[in-house]
Amino acid sequence: MQHRLLIPLLCSFAGVAQVAHAEPPVIDKSQAVAEPRRDAGSGICGSVIHFKDQAMPLSMKDKAVDLLNRPSTDPEIMGRTSRIFDNINFRNGQPTAIGDFTAPSFRDEIFPYSAHPMAVPPGDDKNIALRLRGYLNVPTSLAGKVVTFAVNCDDFCALRIGKIDVVPFADERISARKIKQAKFQDAGMYPVELVYYQNGSIGFLEWARSDEALAECPNDTCRVPLTDLMYNDKFRTVQLTDLYSSVVGRNDSCQECGAPGQDCSTGNFCGDGLCQTCNVPQHCGTDCRACPANASICSLGKCVQCTADDQCPIGSACDVVNGKCNPPTPCTRNDQCPMGQVCDPDTNLCSNPPAPCVNDTSCPAGQICHPDRKTCYTPPKKCTVDADCPNPAYQYCDVGEKICKPRLTKHYVGGQAGCSLGSASTNSGNGAGMVALFGMLLAGLAFVGRRRLAHGTSAGTLLSLRNRSGIQKAALLLPVFFCAIASTAHAQSDGISLNAQNFRPAIGPENIITVEGTRTSGRWVPMANVLIEYAHRPLRLLDTANNMTVADTVPQMLTLHLSGGIGLTKWLSLGVDLPVVIYQGFERQNTPLSDVPIEPSSAGLGDLRLVGKARIIDNTDGGFGLAFVPQIMFPTGKGEEFRGDSAFGFEPRLAVDYRTKGGFIVALNASVLLRTEDQLARNVRVSHQVRYGLGAFLPLPKGFGLAGELTGATSMFNAESIYTPLEAYLAARWIHSTGINVNIGGGPGITPVAGSPQFRLFASIGYLPMARKKEVVRQKPTVVDLDPDRDGLIGDKDRCPEVFGPPENQGCPDVDTDKDGLVDRLDACPNEPGPKENNGCPDKDRDGDGLVDRLDSCPDQPGPLENNGCPLPDTDKDGLVDKDDKCPYEPGPKENNGCPPPRKFISVEEGEIKLLQQIQFATNKALINGKPSFELLDEVVSVLKARPTMRVHIEGHTDSRGKLAWNMQLSKNRADVVRKYLADKGVEGERLTAEGYGPSRPLCPEKTASCYDKNRRTQFKITQQ
Repeated sequence: MQHRLLIPLLCSFAGVAQVAHAEPPVIDKSQAVAEPRRDAGSGICGSVIHFKDQAMPLSMKDKAVDLLNRPSTDPEIMGRTSRIFDNINFRNGQPTAIGDFTAPSFRDEIFPYSAHPMAVPPGDDKNIALRLRGYLNVPTSLAGKVVTFAVNCDDFCALRIGKIDVVPFADERISARKIKQAKFQDAGMYPVELVYYQNGSIGFLEWARSDEALAECPNDTCRVPLTDLMYNDKFRTVQLTDLYSSVVGRNDSCQECGAPGQDCSTGNFCGDGLCQTCNVPQHCGTDCRACPANASICSLGKCVQCTADDQCPIGSACDVVNGKCNPPTPCTRNDQCPMGQVCDPDTNLCSNPPAPCVNDTSCPAGQICHPDRKTCYTPPKKCTVDADCPNPAYQYCDVGEKICKPRLTKHYVGGQAGCSLGSASTNSGNGAGMVALFGMLLAGLAFVGRRRLAHGTSAGTLLSLRNRSGIQKAALLLPVFFCAIASTAHAQSDGISLNAQNFRPAIGPENIITVEGTRTSGRWVPMANVLIEYAHRPLRLLDTANNMTVADTVPQMLTLHLSGGIGLTKWLSLGVDLPVVIYQGFERQNTPLSDVPIEPSSAGLGDLRLVGKARIIDNTDGGFGLAFVPQIMFPTGKGEEFRGDSAFGFEPRLAVDYRTKGGFIVALNASVLLRTEDQLARNVRVSHQVRYGLGAFLPLPKGFGLAGELTGATSMFNAESIYTPLEAYLAARWIHSTGINVNIGGGPGITPVAGSPQFRLFASIGYLPMARKKEVVRQKPTVVDLDPDRDGLIGDKDRCPEVFGPPENQGCPDVDTDKDGLVDRLDACPNEPGPKENNGCPDKDRDGDGLVDRLDSCPDQPGPLENNGCPLPDTDKDGLVDKDDKCPYEPGPKENNGCPPPRKFISVEEGEIKLLQQIQFATNKALINGKPSFELLDEVVSVLKARPTMRVHIEGHTDSRGKLAWNMQLSKNRADVVRKYLADKGVEGERLTAEGYGPSRPLCPEKTASCYDKNRRTQFKITQQ
């Protein structure tokens, strides 16, 4: 039991350790805007405003950002200045306003708008807001390291780098310094924003950093000056050389952007809150367009391919006038190069001759001495991804060797049959291979699930009942698969090696084509098969610069597969396949490449395969089958002549199939191919693979049938060259009862991968018998008709066994005693006829108004038909029903059609006491103005007193002029004054509510005088009649 407690215990310790030491925030490459700059910075842009007193209480720290985003014409802003600041060590004119870094060791910068005599512009030491924007340059030396930042300010400040709030705004004034850590995952240019504001008295702002991971100090314990702490001289103020005002060049205007009214002029773009010249790859030229991939550098407002030779492929030179790389010259000998250049044997490109050397010290900086050639060369850079290489546009990271290599323009590809799923120039197909893999796995699972539901029996039940020993066998194979997947060795063969012979026919009975089924031949039953196969254009050399075929390296390949095997037991067999290439074409390009064979032989052996099959679940009688099919490949073919893998291979494979009793088969294969060495040829690296296949066989009369399959593979542990062959086949088959088997078929290559042909044809004849179970003849049992009336009820459950009847009536026919169309078992009144809508009972009319109860909304109160049998309503209780009452919401005499005597100022309508004229108030005050206004309110009082149950909500509204807060308060005050007047006149206070809505509910949206008049109003909403 101890091992069961160990894992939770270790996890607990890990959790405690994580809590004890919180990791600093990580600022990664995605937050950088550019690669690190090599020139020294000149400072950071700053925008400083001087705002009116009372414009921003100390509790409203967010108002600082709001004021900084406003235009300079805003009435609360008394002054604004924007320029580059080269020193982040500010103070104001107060004598005690000193921070940690003071003269003479550090230069203090005087805040603009300070009372200090040196302040530019001058000010009064009150209400200053400052925002610094720009970029912090993080060199390669700091990549992956923790940097400590210290911000010391009075009153408030906040620091953001990238997308991380290193020092967020505090809830209260920062009267102490904040010391925080941050980790830069990568080098680069990172956006910076430092916001500060001063609200009177002492003011200072300091931003310091240390390139060491010093202890954080986020609270008042940091009040002691930094120079007196244990850090001593480890902190320094952030220097102007660390800071930049734009991504490229210098931004002297320091114009901010991003807020309303802050737009950039033509030829500039808004980047990280600053207007910058369109001279970056994402915004280049007068129209600020993005540079294309083939000219990804922006130089002097123009998209170019290069500005220096080191941005071009090895052997190329940059035409700085046109910004283009002159193409490199391929070579195999020095006499093929321009005068003054030699052929580099490592790259097969013409380049300047290397300097002779004795050892590394005699070579230029950055180069070493080749131990054999005794010449200086630049060693390949170590890498893990393409971005680690000095020139990713022309180099890639070989993750097998973990070094940068040149991107070759000539690639080995397959035949590309016209339905390719990837770019031939990049040997893609990765997406196609993975989509096909997962698509087939899902299709197989869906098929399995559908068959399980159709048969009503789970696969687990079948296994448990019929193949318990098979499960035990399968369990023994799981460690093999785990070991296979865990293996990540990347040995590499010497020189070029590539296999264009990738057709591996399945060996044994009831297989598809290359997809293995689960059947075996039986004990000591032999198997033999001869297959001839033709592959058209399985290997080409493609120039990716123009997507043109340079040479059909292997235009045709004709192969004879000699296969045989024997059944060792009824569930175990062993087979062998030897491919013999009887003809192989070859074509080379006009200018030979050093890695292409001079002339491979036109015939030879392929790789020998040894194939075993262990049947785990038997499906001779139909259903699901499972087999383990291990294969071993021997390097009998020559990889340098495109006929072998040049490595031993082991492929543990699982085969699953479903077989009907009629002989229809669907099979799914999944395996892992492990190699002792990788194959490498220019752009292609063939490593360990996941292999898969999905196939089906449809039997036809007289021994004929059709077979089809999709088969492919995808690389494992290899990111720079994903090898994903994918092919489809269709074949006709004839099978004789003796075991003679004839096939003919073919199919296209789907992905443009080396070794996948444009199309493949094959034909075979073989002796492939299978083990069969002896059929047991069983007598059919005598059938007794237990349900002669076919009503689904048997025995005692059927009261009328000879007459059909529903189960609800115990098998007897239904009866309708009262002949009303409803059978007695469904009739609530079986002896009285009645409509179906009343469950067979006669209709009744309790209130005698002529409407039967089931149609009468008020069955106990008489009422007219047009009101669904309910009495007509009289809302105001004046003796006139609403339909005859012209004023249904106010009582009035019948001779006046139910209306009260006419009023001068109001009318009572549904849901509202409507004012015929508005109540007048004193300007910007909550004082009722004018005699008509009081007469109007008196009429409202008379209505409310006449209707003692009526409740009213009083709404106050203003127009949109003026400040929102003032308008909201003014409308509330006016509504309260009206409510008080009504209450003073004798209306109960609980019947009255009041609220102000300011300009939030305008009746008229236009900003005109007439609309303003309509929107200034008081409304009485009736909440209860």
